[in-house]
Amino acid sequence: MSFEAYPTRDTEQDVRHHLVRMVGTGASAPTRIIGKGIAITRDDVGVYTLTWASNPGAWIGPPAPGLQATTSANVRGCSVTWGVFDTTTFAVQFKVWDGLAQAAGVWVARELEALEWLGFSIPFKLTGP
Repeated sequence: MSFEAYPTRDTEQDVRHHLVRMVGTGASAPTRIIGKGIAITRDDVGVYTLTWASNPGAWIGPPAPGLQATTSANVRGCSVTWGVFDTTTFAVQFKVWDGLAQAAGVWVARELEALEWLGFSIPFKLTGP
């Protein structure tokens, strides 16, 4: 099957989208499926860092992540929050939260388990502010 490809149109010039997809492994760093030039580390329970091998450009903003699981109910009520992109180390930290497992009204950080995937498209601007 073939399709016609069309260039992506953004409201800003020189925007590049870095695609990332990973699968969980429990208490160790997730396995990167796609994300050329990006390393993924696990810093703590549900806390992960993405680090680019070279400067990807100016961080435009956090992506909208997509959570997926073999048993979709396992990621129901989960959310992802983002830290600030570090322009010196080319890294950003994010956290995975479980709103259904909250204790005393506080969301609980959770691991990305086996057969649970997380994917997103992170936009960077190559030139200008």
